[in-house]
Amino acid sequence: MEGLNFIPYTHSDGIPMHRDSYIKALWDRIERDGLAPIVFDDGQVKDADSFLAMVKDGTKTIWFEIQVYGETIGMVWFNRLEKTHAYCHFLAFPEHWGRKDSVVIGREALKMITHYFPTIMGMIPTWNTHAIDWLKKVGLHESIVIPNLIWSASKDKAMEGMILYITAEDLE
Repeated sequence: MEGLNFIPYTHSDGIPMHRDSYIKALWDRIERDGLAPIVFDDGQVKDADSFLAMVKDGTKTIWFEIQVYGETIGMVWFNRLEKTHAYCHFLAFPEHWGRKDSVVIGREALKMITHYFPTIMGMIPTWNTHAIDWLKKVGLHESIVIPNLIWSASKDKAMEGMILYITAEDLE
């Protein structure tokens, strides 16, 4: 897709591609837009410092800023990295919700990472039907609904979740 860029959190000759202050400003935007309690409801990312630590931890997380023609529209990250699979997480800023090209952007992000992980999975609380519907449009397949799959820190209890998946072959 023309104008689409995935900018990784990585280092070039020892210099990070993103400043810590920039990553923390993205967290401020996530909080301001009311997305933190939805996307990070498991309680592991609570503030700008823990968000920065997640983004920077390249052994557990592969993180990308998503830009279209230089404008940041969101981010995608992959974690629970195994030899055969990784879990994906997408975040789009509200002013970009409903973009006609959102499915193309999602598929491009997944194509990029399936060079390294042949299967990509998503684990979504079943109440988040918007995210589930969008992931299905991107091409993920519904696998199973499991009671008590996802921890909700805000509710202090386990919630029902759905596992979805897509393979590199699905994206060809």
